[in-house]
Amino acid sequence: MAPRRSPALAAFVESFVLAAAVVAAVAAVDTSSAHCARELEEAPTALMQLKAKVQRGSPLSEPPLPMGRTFLSTDPAASAKFIVEFYHGELVELPVCAGVERAAVRMPALFSEATGWRPVIIFIQDDSLPIGDVDLAGIIGSMNKTITRAAMGVQNLYWFHLDSHDGWSNDLTWEGVEKEVAASVPVAGYQHKGKTDIDALVQIPQTMQTISMYIADPRNIPVVLQDDCRVDDVALVEVPVVPQYERPNPNGAWWKSTFFAANPEVAASVAIKVLGAEQIVAPYPLVAGPNCTAAAWVSLPGSGLNLHFVNAPEYQAYPGEMQSFIRQVRSLRNLTAGRLDRFMYNSLMLKVSSLEPFVERAQAAGVPFLMVRAGPEEQALFLDVPENDITIQLRSKYVGMASQAVPDWCAQNLGDLSSW
Repeated sequence: MAPRRSPALAAFVESFVLAAAVVAAVAAVDTSSAHCARELEEAPTALMQLKAKVQRGSPLSEPPLPMGRTFLSTDPAASAKFIVEFYHGELVELPVCAGVERAAVRMPALFSEATGWRPVIIFIQDDSLPIGDVDLAGIIGSMNKTITRAAMGVQNLYWFHLDSHDGWSNDLTWEGVEKEVAASVPVAGYQHKGKTDIDALVQIPQTMQTISMYIADPRNIPVVLQDDCRVDDVALVEVPVVPQYERPNPNGAWWKSTFFAANPEVAASVAIKVLGAEQIVAPYPLVAGPNCTAAAWVSLPGSGLNLHFVNAPEYQAYPGEMQSFIRQVRSLRNLTAGRLDRFMYNSLMLKVSSLEPFVERAQAAGVPFLMVRAGPEEQALFLDVPENDITIQLRSKYVGMASQAVPDWCAQNLGDLSSW
């Protein structure tokens, strides 16, 4: 696919950096861009090694609350319709953002039964941001073909892109799977050795995102064996943590967000050092042998939402495919210089009482970040997980530090959805 270029986003913004960093930010404003974000220019900040011991910054008085997800979509209306049709989602209005197409869905009450929050899912199409040489339509189509063939019972069919999924588990999700099977929607049933249950996987149309649902009874879903060296005896997994691996509580529907990760250890380190997460035992090692999966799992404080970072090199179309994709995406991104890209829309959203401690913790860990105005009274702190294509955004009406000039990003303005 030929590169798709867009005008450079530009503006002057003061950013928060490490005390030792050299900061210089001046750029011309490009008023021709329909996008509301502005670019800031800043001297590169040398990242500290995440494995090194660093001061975590301000303590967290309140844990980050899972708010929902934003997803890059080539057809936001079709993506949202799928969630409404099969999972009882409710369409909600968003403020207008010129040049950007969006659709928003609020999930039903059962998705928040245990914690009191109702997640929102925002699908976004924004051609003003660069995408480089990545064949987005090709990836989305290949994901669909993989799941479709696996749904027919073709063995050994998986792809590392399918590891971009959220784990849902309750009566509504099980009902959704039954409706999908009846409607001939491809549902792949992946099963590990020695197990009788499956993980039913479906793709959200026109996105790079899938949904994983734990199914105790496979019923009419063909089973595909997933031999990835999983070890469910946690005593055999050499990870220096205490909590036990367990299946999700069926009363908490959204129990995990999984990300394919070129470097799971770095991703988990960011979650621990910046978000206050706790590492939990995964049925995979941090570093895997040939043809095996590696992973790092963490749990967010308060909600217990799991974040799973998975590296499955055995499920590449060719050796080095995952690293090639990561290089393409990361060549587009530089948050410390204000450079945004389309893949940042595949983001986990967390709501916090103040952004201040997270800014300080990101600085201490050397994690690149960018603060933007996401509405009249709300700001969002975007974290870029090094060595991966993983973006996490924290939202709050309170910054908690000296007033800063930050750029507007109208595509991130959720209006009333941020008021709950």
